[in-house]
Amino acid sequence: MMRLRPIMWFVAMIIAGLLVVQVVGGGYYPIAMVNGSWIMQKDFRNARRGFITYYQQFINTYEDPKNADAARAQLASQGVEASTLTMLIEERLIHAALQTELGKDLQTTIKNRTEKYDADPELQNAAHTVSGLSFREFRALMLVPKAEEDILAGRLSLKGKTLDDWIREAKHAGEVKIFSRALYWDGVEVKNRE
Repeated sequence: MMRLRPIMWFVAMIIAGLLVVQVVGGGYYPIAMVNGSWIMQKDFRNARRGFITYYQQFINTYEDPKNADAARAQLASQGVEASTLTMLIEERLIHAALQTELGKDLQTTIKNRTEKYDADPELQNAAHTVSGLSFREFRALMLVPKAEEDILAGRLSLKGKTLDDWIREAKHAGEVKIFSRALYWDGVEVKNRE
């Protein structure tokens, strides 16, 4: 019995270590929090990958080959991480506002706006080619947030307000925390630490 106790502790430590590796490797930890809503590292990583792939496809298609290397260097220096996280923060603010305003009807409204894309194989292939994401990831990171943005913009316009003004106010009123040593929130956007 006494000999089994150290073995059980050893096995428990191995299992805990494997669990930590899975959590960290899979990105199942927060990189930011917006008004109590987590932005997970895996979502951030997918959004960043989609943005970089899209921009590289754009460069390869439209940029003069002589200028392509300079355009790629500019992409690297522009703070893709900061821009991507700012975008995800804005999406969380928009989603929270619509969730408060529409409640259970939000999912139905989004489904009505996006279902025409779900059955389009050409769009699914194009989404993967352009962004490097699966269609499910593309839908979650691009189509749904765009639909939510459009819904909120329409509702604000009925009240005589603009989405840009609303986002600016929501950023100042919201509570944003960044859990990264390389990035910080300045009250308006995410910035890279020098």
